[in-house]
Amino acid sequence: YIDVEGELSPDAAYYVPNHVSFVDALVIGWLTNGHVTALAKAEAFKAPFASSIFKAVQVIPVSRESTESRHLAKATIRRFAESRSHPDPSKRFDPILIFPEGTTSKVEYLLTFQHGAFVSGHPVQAIALDYKSVHFNPAHIVNRKNDFYILRHFTQFVSYLKVSALPVHYPTTEEKKDPHEFASSVRSNLAAALGAKLTDACYEDAKLYRTGLNLKEKTRTQGILITEEYYKDKVLNPYMYAPSSSEIFCRFGYTLEALT
Repeated sequence: YIDVEGELSPDAAYYVPNHVSFVDALVIGWLTNGHVTALAKAEAFKAPFASSIFKAVQVIPVSRESTESRHLAKATIRRFAESRSHPDPSKRFDPILIFPEGTTSKVEYLLTFQHGAFVSGHPVQAIALDYKSVHFNPAHIVNRKNDFYILRHFTQFVSYLKVSALPVHYPTTEEKKDPHEFASSVRSNLAAALGAKLTDACYEDAKLYRTGLNLKEKTRTQGILITEEYYKDKVLNPYMYAPSSSEIFCRFGYTLEALT
């Protein structure tokens, strides 16, 4: 059951919802009757038939670990956004759907926003996706292989979602110069609409946390003893981390609170 408040505005160059579940993009597509372009992780294009479908609906791929891919994606979405002000409607691309958290988290928390949707200084519209779960939390977070997440998601007797389209945020002169300030303003408004807490955790923390869980699972199944040196080499180095032990567990604390 989906309860919708407010309307999506054609004035927005970007739609920026919070990200909870893989269903989120489908909901926004339904609300816009398919008139939206999305930014999606490159890994999603590897799924069967997904590549052809994504290309047909002009989904923009981005590899989150590649600086070159992120820069290319930013240039592409800037071109899409600038087309929204073209005097000829036939030459305008659809608004762009971006989940600025970069990954999924619980409704109760908002991760730090990445700046992709805020660099160009175009108007954005935040969308609050508030899942009302009782027996099953639909947040696609730390699901393991044997959690049956997809099966459980689609075998609930009823699922509730409240969608609230916030007013379009037209950036101030200062926000156009500072994407971080722009993103922070929109994030604060979205958190207020959701009644969510702001956390310092970000996509990189979520990636680190899930990698740690995979290693923990591996120790149970293969009996691997994880030393501090092993942890730094296998978990931290691939994601360019080099914190002290205390900082490691401090960051885990932030992420643990938002993701579990």
